[in-house]
Amino acid sequence: MIEPIKSLPFTKEPALIKRLPGLATGRYKNINCHYSQKLIVNTGKQIKVIEMDDVAYFYTESKITFLMTHTGKRYPIDFSLNHIEKMADPKTFFRINRQFVINMQAIKKMWRHPKSRIKVTLASSSDIEVIVSTVRTPVFKKWLIGESD
Repeated sequence: MIEPIKSLPFTKEPALIKRLPGLATGRYKNINCHYSQKLIVNTGKQIKVIEMDDVAYFYTESKITFLMTHTGKRYPIDFSLNHIEKMADPKTFFRINRQFVINMQAIKKMWRHPKSRIKVTLASSSDIEVIVSTVRTPVFKKWLIGESD
């Protein structure tokens, strides 16, 4: 005859909390939420460190990803926009379409555009207009007011 398991130390929540004190305080709540604060870019033989706060937007052109600063300086980077989207703070940066990940601080103006889209003018040395994709527009509006899914 098989005897039932009586009480194992890991089956009771208080025992588990005593063993993992950080679990009770919520210390591990955002353990995987570390976003890059700086990027390394190559300019010829020179290497530069760019603060993420100095980045106006990232974009892709001819299969090359570029970083554009608020002052209008452009640098090629070694990351795809998919990777940038994961490493940049989602409170500050948003992927508005296939070609652009933008910094909220770079938005100069916004207009309604056909098919429920939004046209955004990005502030840099040359104001550039980009269109938020139809699929991304509702999420973009939530991002603008600080809501997240």
